[in-house]
Amino acid sequence: MRGEDIAYATHLVVSENFVSSIVGNFSMLPFEILACPSCNGPLITHGAGLGCVACALSYSNASTGALDLRLQRSKTYSVDHVVRPGTKEWSVPSLEVLHPAPKPEVDFSGWRVPARLEAGLVTHIPRAQTPGSLALDLGCGTTVHRPVLEHAGYRYVGMDYSDAGAPILADGQAIPVCSETMEFVLSISVLQYVSDPLLVLREAYRVLKPGGRLLGTVAFLEPCNHTYFHQTHLGAGVLLESAGFDVERLMVHPQWTVLRAQLGMGLFPKMPDLIARAIVAPLELLHRAWWVAGGMVRKSATPLGRITATAGSIAFLAVKR
Repeated sequence: MRGEDIAYATHLVVSENFVSSIVGNFSMLPFEILACPSCNGPLITHGAGLGCVACALSYSNASTGALDLRLQRSKTYSVDHVVRPGTKEWSVPSLEVLHPAPKPEVDFSGWRVPARLEAGLVTHIPRAQTPGSLALDLGCGTTVHRPVLEHAGYRYVGMDYSDAGAPILADGQAIPVCSETMEFVLSISVLQYVSDPLLVLREAYRVLKPGGRLLGTVAFLEPCNHTYFHQTHLGAGVLLESAGFDVERLMVHPQWTVLRAQLGMGLFPKMPDLIARAIVAPLELLHRAWWVAGGMVRKSATPLGRITATAGSIAFLAVKR
């Protein structure tokens, strides 16, 4: 081992202790996979925080105790984008109604899963391949998904841009993680909140190991509350493919319609779910009856067509080959 390697190894041990003191439980934060968000260089202890060996930037902990690895200066990306003639060459799969996976890899029966993850979507989470497999919860908030991912066998890594409950503060457009270290990435209702969703997906692709999976959701007809880009299923599919992913499924929850979304998020924010259901029930019945009547005269007026036209959000499952 070279002298500089020995020095780096010594710094790494110290840094582990430092990071452990920040989060209180080192198992929450595997230091060895962290990288500088500006240049992806290795991090070592630097004063009361961390420093990048490559670009000499320093990072410290936030007042909440989270490790603050957000960008400190502008970062330039060079992105090649292929423009294809027409739309037929895109291999985006057809939209389907969200159902539980036919053969779930993880048993979540009896679990009360977080609302935005919900019972049908959670069955599509793959089981960890090894005891040390890492899962990145991108946009983790208060880490509500941590028990779910740990139940699936993963070592949890939670990142959010500003939530006080996040172990790591980071920008999804510059994920401070080494390439090909994650086996699974979860991204629930994140892409609509970033100014460049394609860049977030490219970063998710970068940090995933070959064969790693990405499961997430993005707003479609939900209210635009401080959001940038809402996506149709075709838009989500094209962005995923442009980032390098093979898209396995694009799904829509039949109950999370634009009517429910507008009531709970736009017209009457924070309205209790039971009240929202009661208000929208007559209109939904009329809506369904109208589509049934339309189906008698137009083949295009199908149940899936109705769900697609009124979806509040889109769910996706993709893999890095």
